[in-house]
Amino acid sequence: MLSRIIKYSRNIPKTFGYKLRHNMTTLEDEEEVYTKPKWAYYFAMYIPGADVEKCRIACKGTKYDF
Repeated sequence: MLSRIIKYSRNIPKTFGYKLRHNMTTLEDEEEVYTKPKWAYYFAMYIPGADVEKCRIACKGTKYDF
């Protein structure tokens, strides 16, 4: 059973949302971050080296504005 789960987990699309929930985000995910204000906010807060100004622009006018 466990071997099947591991086998099928390789096919899970690794979107930024998935990576964020599982603490797998890196600076390479930066372009995808700007598509949703929530992602941009969390990226700016928790990823060292994130471009905070770009994230702030992506969050402008939403509840994640900082």
